[in-house]
Amino acid sequence: MRKLITYTMMAILIMVVISMSTGNKAEASSATYYMPYLHTNASNVVYCVIGNVSSNALTGTFSTMTTETGTATQTAGTSFSIAANTTQMITFSGTTITTGSSTITISDVTSGSYSGKLSFTGTTTSTNVACNDIPMSCFQGTTNPKRNLAGHTCDDGTSTLAY
Repeated sequence: MRKLITYTMMAILIMVVISMSTGNKAEASSATYYMPYLHTNASNVVYCVIGNVSSNALTGTFSTMTTETGTATQTAGTSFSIAANTTQMITFSGTTITTGSSTITISDVTSGSYSGKLSFTGTTTSTNVACNDIPMSCFQGTTNPKRNLAGHTCDDGTSTLAY
C-alpha cells in the first residue's frame, strides 16, 4: 500500500512539473520604446540604430506623447517597416523622422522638446514581438563621436528593459 501511495505521489508531482514547464506563457503582441527626450533643435538630432533579430518583418509606428505646449497624439501616417534579420537607422531631426526610404513629418510638434513612443508589431496578426527581438541604441548630437542617449525604455507587456 505504501508503494502505491508513493508511486501515485511521484506521478502527480511529475505531472505538475510538466504542466508548469509547458503551460501557456504570456507572449507579447507588440513592443514599445518610450523616448522621453526628443527636440526640434538642429543640434539635438537623435540617431537610433534598431535591429530586427526576429524571423518576421515588423511594422513600426511613432506617436508623440507630450510637447512643450501640452499633450499630443499623432499616429496617422507614421508607420514604417523593418525587414526580418536587418538593422536600420532611425533619425529624429527637427519635426521629421527618417528611416530607410520613409520620411515622416511629426505634424503636432512645431518647436522645442517632445516625447514619443515607437511601437513595433508583426506584419501578420500571429506574430509576437518582444523587446529582445528589437534591440535599439540611440545617440544624440552633431559632434563626433555622438553622445550616447540614455533614458529610453522598452515595454512588451511581459518585461520592461531600461536603456
